Amino acid sequence: MSASSSSAQSLAELAKKEEARRSSVQKPSKALTNADLAADPIGTSPTAVAVDVAAAPAPAPDPASAASETTPASLTKPALDEAYWRGKGADLRAKRATAKQYVESLSRANHADPREQARTEALMKKRQAVLKRAEDAYSLFEMQADVARVPKEWIQ
Repeated sequence: MSASSSSAQSLAELAKKEEARRSSVQKPSKALTNADLAADPIGTSPTAVAVDVAAAPAPAPDPASAASETTPASLTKPALDEAYWRGKGADLRAKRATAKQYVESLSRANHADPREQARTEALMKKRQAVLKRAEDAYSLFEMQADVARVPKEWIQ
C-alpha cells in the first residue's frame, strides 16, 4: 500500500510542478496571420503561426550586416518586377499543368489485375492531392499579385 501512496504523492507533486511551470510560461508576443503573409512573395504556408519574439536570442552583431543596416530597405529586398511575376506565374502554371496531365493519364488507366488497379487508384488519390496543392498555390499567387497591384498580363 505504501507503493501506491508514494506514487499518488509523486503524481500530485508532478501536477503542482507542471501547474507552476505553465503559469510561468509567457504567451507568444505576436501571431502572424494570412494578412501578414499576403505581402510575402515567396508564398509561405497560409496558416497562422505564433512567434515568441521575446524568447528569441538577439543575433550577434556582424560587421557585414552593419553595412546593410545603412542601406534603404528598398535596396535590400528582391526586386518584384515584371520578370519575377511572369517567371513565377509560368512556373506555377507549368506545375499545375504537369499535375493535371498526370491525373488525367491515371484516370484513363484500366488494369485487369485488381491489385494493379488498387495501386493505380491509390496513386491517383495522391496525385489529385498534388494537383489541388498546385491549384491552391496558383490561386495564392494570383491573390498576392492582386494585392501588389500587378498588371494581369504579367501573370497570365
